[in-house]
Amino acid sequence: MKFVHAADLHFGAGRQVLPNYLRRQVHALRAIYHTATAHNVDCVVLAGDIFDRSNVAPPERDAFLKELLRADKRGFTTLIVDGNHDVYLEGYSNIHFLRVLYEHRRFRNTIVADSTPEWVTVARQPFLLFPWRKDANRELRRLTRKHKSAPVVVLHLALKGAQVDNGYCLPSGDELDTARLHARYIALGDLHLKQQPVKAVPHMWYCGSPIQHDFGEQLPKGCLVVDTDQPTTPQFVPFDLRPQLVTLTSLAEHRQADQRDLFRLVTSHVVERGSDFPANIVKLDYRFDPKSVKAIKRRARGKADEVRESPLFGLEQVLREVAGLQGRPLKLAMKRGYSYFTALVRAGV
Repeated sequence: MKFVHAADLHFGAGRQVLPNYLRRQVHALRAIYHTATAHNVDCVVLAGDIFDRSNVAPPERDAFLKELLRADKRGFTTLIVDGNHDVYLEGYSNIHFLRVLYEHRRFRNTIVADSTPEWVTVARQPFLLFPWRKDANRELRRLTRKHKSAPVVVLHLALKGAQVDNGYCLPSGDELDTARLHARYIALGDLHLKQQPVKAVPHMWYCGSPIQHDFGEQLPKGCLVVDTDQPTTPQFVPFDLRPQLVTLTSLAEHRQADQRDLFRLVTSHVVERGSDFPANIVKLDYRFDPKSVKAIKRRARGKADEVRESPLFGLEQVLREVAGLQGRPLKLAMKRGYSYFTALVRAGV
C-alpha cells in the first residue's frame, strides 16, 4: 500500500510577522491532499505539530478543521497524532477536539490519537499511531513486539543526532532502540528538514515541514510518498507554494527578487521605514560586528555611573559607533524600543 507522510503544519506559526500567514498554511494542507490524489495513495499521515502553540486562535483551529472535514467528506483516510507543540496540559492536547469528534463518529475516514496509542489497519497494513510523550522508547518496543506483521509507526520526536534546517545536529534529544523496534516504516515528525536520521535504519524518515515557517528554514519543502513494499526509498514531492521566505542583505537584492515572496533584510545599519519602504520586507535583523560591539562594551563598563543613570547608554553607543547613526536617525532607532541585550544577542556576543 502507499501513503503520504506529512507533518509539522504548525497552524498559527508566523502570526506576529507574516501577513496572510493562515492562508499559506491552508495552501500547504491542500497541497498534501493534492499529492495524495495525484499518487493514488491509500491514506494521509500527519505526524504531529498540527498547531504551533498552546493558545490556538479560533480562526486557526477552524481553518484546519474546515480543510480536514472537506478531505474526510471526499473520502481521504487521514491518520493524525499530536506533537509537542500541540500539548496544552499534561495528558491534554490542542487536537483533543478532533479526538472527541472521532470518538463520536463525526468523521467518516479520519482517525485521531492524542493521549493513548491507537492501532488502525488501512489496506491490510497495520499502523501504530503513537502520540507525543517524553519517553516513548520502552512502550514502543512493547507495543510493536505484539504484532506479527510489522506495522507502520507514526510518532513525533526529536532524535538525538538529527539535523535542523541550518545543518546543526542535535547534541541531545530522544533515543530509540531501533534494533528492537519491530516496524515496516517509521514516520517521524518534529524536525522540519527532510532526512533519514539514522543510516543504519533506512526505513525511518523525517518528512520535513510542508512550508517554511520562518526565515531560517531551507527550501525545498514538501511531503513523502511511501510505498510499504519499498519502505527505504520514499519519494519526496516538493511544493512550490508562494510566498516563499527569502533573506536579503541589501535593498538591491530586493529589486531583483520575485516580488511575490516575503523578505527578511539582514543589515548592519538601522533602517528607517519610510513611505517608500517595500511592504513585502516583513522582518529586519541587525548584525553588528562582534569585535566593535565588544570594544564598546568595554568602554561602557568604564562609565558605570552613566550606565546606571541611563540603561540605554550601551545601546546608544553601539548604534552611534557601529551603525553610524547621529541625530534624528539615532533618536528614531532608540524610540523603536531596541534593548541593549537584544542588540548584543543579534551581534552574536
